[in-house]
Amino acid sequence: MPDFLTFFLAWFVNADVRVKENTMRRGIAWLVYTLLEGRVQGVLDQADAIMQGFKYHRPSHTIREMAEAAAQVVSMTHAYGESWLIAGEIGTMAENGVPNVICLQPFGCIANQVVARGVAKRMKAQYRDLNVLFLDLDAGISEVNYFNRMHFFVSQARGAAGQSALAMS
Repeated sequence: MPDFLTFFLAWFVNADVRVKENTMRRGIAWLVYTLLEGRVQGVLDQADAIMQGFKYHRPSHTIREMAEAAAQVVSMTHAYGESWLIAGEIGTMAENGVPNVICLQPFGCIANQVVARGVAKRMKAQYRDLNVLFLDLDAGISEVNYFNRMHFFVSQARGAAGQSALAMS
């Protein structure tokens, strides 16, 4: 499960993208982002080192690693909703052996829904074993719809796990 701080860390990458795309100049704001990024990443690295002692810890990814994964399937100029973060987070999960991902999208965020639908096909082409379900949690959708979609997701995950087990034997 991605951490909440990632959403704010995207500002560092977005500042560089804006400078590269000539929509922002290298001014004081860009300098502050650049200086602050190293400091924030240092704190996150310390927290990650402490968490390594926990049994189920998975090393976290830097915002730059997530940006690299996202850049393979979506333009980095997307700057609405969670922008390129959905693709980046799912991409880093897939690269690290987490092929089954449910992306819950509450509050009817249209931008996230559009990005999710738009990148789904590209992500599945990029990561062949990826089983992803984008589930919109809107009040108007029936409970049966949620359960049916999750049932198909789990069935596909089990089928893929069974095929992997057969391939290993």
